[in-house]
Amino acid sequence: MRRFFPRISRAAVLGSLALCALTSCAGDGAKDGAGSGAAVTSTQKGDPVSQHRLAMAYIGGVGVPQDDKEAVVWLRRAVDQGYYPANVTLGYMYENGRGVQRDYAEAIRLYRAAADRGDGDALGNLATMYAAGRGVGKDPAEAVRLSLAAAEKGNQRAQRMVGIFYLNGTGVAKNEAEGVRWIRRAADGGYALARTSLGELYESGRGVAKDETEAARLFCQASEQGEPNGMFDLGRLYVIGKGIERDVPAGLRLLHLAADGGSVAAKRILGMLYDAGADGIPKDPAESAKWLRAAAESSDTTSAHPLAPPKEPFNCAKSLKKPLV
Repeated sequence: MRRFFPRISRAAVLGSLALCALTSCAGDGAKDGAGSGAAVTSTQKGDPVSQHRLAMAYIGGVGVPQDDKEAVVWLRRAVDQGYYPANVTLGYMYENGRGVQRDYAEAIRLYRAAADRGDGDALGNLATMYAAGRGVGKDPAEAVRLSLAAAEKGNQRAQRMVGIFYLNGTGVAKNEAEGVRWIRRAADGGYALARTSLGELYESGRGVAKDETEAARLFCQASEQGEPNGMFDLGRLYVIGKGIERDVPAGLRLLHLAADGGSVAAKRILGMLYDAGADGIPKDPAESAKWLRAAAESSDTTSAHPLAPPKEPFNCAKSLKKPLV
């Protein structure tokens, strides 16, 4: 199962800052019950919303040098004032060892404090911890309960996760139709990774009637959002001309973008393609070895958040056998 909570990208940071500026988070301020219980003096407090936004800027290197440790400093200040969105971000930093030593127990504590206040992201992140048994005993049923609570609040990452649980019968009775329903709900809301997941279901005919053209359409939507798994899936379809007009250069470009985004599968297939060197792909043993080594030495770091879109956004609509929208 692909990662539920993201590594934080520049695109995600920019989106978060813009959304926060336009929604009620700008007025939340400190709430009763500090996230960590630690006290700070009034002169040290500052505005927790701005502290969180500044931390996000440091995480993504937006307007300031990228600096995870400096981000953690500002996140702690916001958490200490009870600003629960900062709990989620700081929990992520502890979960992934960014700017701090990895500490699953601390990540869970931070997530739980926000989840107890009904934060959908925190509920979803706790669900992944229970699903994988990170810092807690593995408990699929609890993972389902938490992800459903987040999904019902409109959290699209959780909606996709619930769908995967139903598809696989993890912590809940297997029900592919229900799984598709939840994944489609997230995809229809614009969640890129859910579009990729739904495309994979259409390509395989799992829970839906097999439709390779619909799969390509969904992969295209995800790719245009910068989602690396969608880029991998669309890239391989371009290379073989499945559900979309064959275009080997476009396929290679997408596979390279996916590999740069952390997809081990993309690295592996690039190595194989350059090794074979057929159908418009040059045989290049050195390039093949480079990508195979990259795949052998790395784990998948694709995520639920998209990468920053390419400087020249990828547009595959003209190649599709049905309209993109």
